Amino acid sequence: MRTRNVFVLTLALALAAIPSVAMADAADVESDVRFDEGVQLAKKRQFEAARAKFLQAYALAPHAKILLNLCIVEKAQNLEVEALGHCREYLAHVEAKADVAAKVREGLFKDLMASTGHIKVQATPGVRVAVNGKVYGTAPLPEVVDVKPGDHEVSAAERATRIRVAAGDTVTVNFETSQAPQVTVGRPDPKGSGLPAAPPGELKPKGGWTAPVVLGLVGAAGLGVAGAFGVMSISTRDSAVAKQKPGTCASTTSAECVALQSDLDAASTQKTVAMISGIGGGVFLGVALITLVAVRPWELRPVGPERPVPKPRDRAFVTPVFGESYAGAAMVGSF
Repeated sequence: MRTRNVFVLTLALALAAIPSVAMADAADVESDVRFDEGVQLAKKRQFEAARAKFLQAYALAPHAKILLNLCIVEKAQNLEVEALGHCREYLAHVEAKADVAAKVREGLFKDLMASTGHIKVQATPGVRVAVNGKVYGTAPLPEVVDVKPGDHEVSAAERATRIRVAAGDTVTVNFETSQAPQVTVGRPDPKGSGLPAAPPGELKPKGGWTAPVVLGLVGAAGLGVAGAFGVMSISTRDSAVAKQKPGTCASTTSAECVALQSDLDAASTQKTVAMISGIGGGVFLGVALITLVAVRPWELRPVGPERPVPKPRDRAFVTPVFGESYAGAAMVGSF
């Protein structure tokens, strides 16, 4: 009797599992249909409609291939933040193939990291964290918040602050201080993990002093030469005038007249040199001042690794499109 009851129970569980398996298979089939429709739309550059199909397919069956294609079509639509989110999910998905994931991490993922901004929030554990009014969970957040470059409002509990995030930067906002929130600019992890690198602690001048100092010295030297030749010109002319006597140049070929004219010519040459040196020195000093204001070497900035230069958006590029049993390529971008 006991053995019969166990058999009946096992049979009942097996029969109960059949509908759920059938529903899962039906969802996969429907997901594949929507996915294939999305691939065909993407090949026709109908990216908005393709994205809608991929989202429908992922809602039915969350496969890695759908996440990757979502990332591709969203990047083609300049939806970098959404694309980066789906790219992160793809790289963390158990179905992601190692060789494809490695190429995505080094190419598409790094491009998206460089063209978006990233916010890391430090706050008391359990405090609700929001960016631009959207709640992302409670502290500590598991990862950075990806945003478009620009101004953003970050809040934790009752405290809030506005920050500016540049493309490729990771801005850390620390609400754990007793005073105003502390904001630090860092760089994303160069290995492409998506996690921000530790904010740099070393500060260095924003620019160098070499160019403005050299230009200033040249300008000062020019003014010095101008002053020296100006004094020499006046002295030479005064000496020549003092030697001049009535009738000295009665004969222009006389030795006295020739010497007098030579002194006056020397005074004129010295005056010309003084004028040119003065103008040149003034120009160099002006350029030195402009360079000093532009470079601002007295300002300090945090030192960090160089971030990759974002690639221009307005260009065409060929990108892979993956299916269940095939792979292809589509040309996307702006023309």
